[in-house]
Amino acid sequence: RKRSEKRVSEARMFGIQGFAKDLLEVADVLEKAVASVPKEAVQTSNNKDLQSLVQGLQLTDQQLQKVFDRNGLHRINPAGEKFDPDRHEAMFQMEAGEGQQP
Repeated sequence: RKRSEKRVSEARMFGIQGFAKDLLEVADVLEKAVASVPKEAVQTSNNKDLQSLVQGLQLTDQQLQKVFDRNGLHRINPAGEKFDPDRHEAMFQMEAGEGQQP
């Protein structure tokens, strides 16, 4: 019985991890959408629809980040850090520049 409960628990955790990873991809796309409209264009625009759309995207992004924070998902910026396979995902391999360690 305990073995069965453990398997059910592990299956739930696996499903939640997959869901969280999918949501991270959505968050990346949402962030790119917000960044695609220059702030100056929104501020100087007379187009109220554009301003409302950008504001809605920003609010959605903020709310999604709060949900991630509540559930222990925190954004990291690995720029300049040494590669750590436990925290980073290698997307491709490239030569280290001068003065940089691999």
